[in-house]
Parts: sequence; C-alpha cells; structure tokens
Amino acid sequence: LHALIGYKVVFTAAENADIKMTRSTLQLSGVYRFVNDWYVGAGYVQHMSPELDGDGFFEDFEFDNASGFNAEVGWKWVALHYTKIEYSSPGYEDIDGSNVGIRLTYRFGL
Repeated sequence: LHALIGYKVVFTAAENADIKMTRSTLQLSGVYRFVNDWYVGAGYVQHMSPELDGDGFFEDFEFDNASGFNAEVGWKWVALHYTKIEYSSPGYEDIDGSNVGIRLTYRFGL
C-alpha cells in the first residue's frame, strides 16, 4: 500500500493567456512491486479544491471535491499513470477531468 499527497497544475501553451487548472490530490493505492524494479498499482484518488482560472477569457470555476480511480505502471521512480475522474459545479454539467501523465516519485521510509 502507498499514499501520495500532491498538487496538480496544468497551464495553457498560449503566449497571450495564463489559463490554468489547479487541485490538491490525495491517492491511496495497492501496489505490486516486481523484483526488477517495475511496479503496477491502482486505487482511489481524491482531488480537493479544483479550480479553473480563465484569465479573463472565460469565467473562473471552482469545482466540488471529486473522487476517482487511478492506475499506474512504473519503473523505479518514474511512472505512467491514468486518472478517471469527473468534476462538478452547481448549475453546470459534470466535466470529465480524466487524464494521463508521467509521475516522478521520491519514496522515503518513516
């Protein structure tokens, strides 16, 4: 088992805008480690205080906290991960926030 605490941010690639999506994350996963430093894992993910900053191009949004599913495959300290999650905000349709990314991880013992 492992737990991750993090902060996710996504920026636009445009030169004339600073649109971004931010959220804090908590993840609890079951992980199987192979003898050759490869591993696979899956579990629960919680995104807290998701916010979309429209930088004046559109209205800023604050979404409700969201729960979802996370799966990953990795080697040593780098992993490819997938998150399936939906964001909701009163008065608006739900938005699919699912994503794929690369995760760099530092592990330490307590």
